[in-house]
Amino acid sequence: MLPFCNKWLRWAFIEAAWVAVGCSGYFGSFYRRQRARGKKSNTAITIVARRMCRIAWSLLREGRDYNAQPPPKHATNSPVAPREDWRLRSATT
Repeated sequence: MLPFCNKWLRWAFIEAAWVAVGCSGYFGSFYRRQRARGKKSNTAITIVARRMCRIAWSLLREGRDYNAQPPPKHATNSPVAPREDWRLRSATT
């Protein structure tokens, strides 16, 4: 999230990120990965809030509802999925 964005919207996403870290397995593990990389708690939660913001923007842009799906299983053991997969998955649903 950028420093020149709406401060109230940024605050709302950060507050939502704190809740999501405790309630969602996806965001909780994402937060823990950031902490394991050495990020401080506020920096890690900002990264989670930015991820939530990107998901919300994608849903608004595509005009579809949120559908919680487990992450796709890949043939490789890479911890990072290729970026093209999410585009292909959303186009086929």
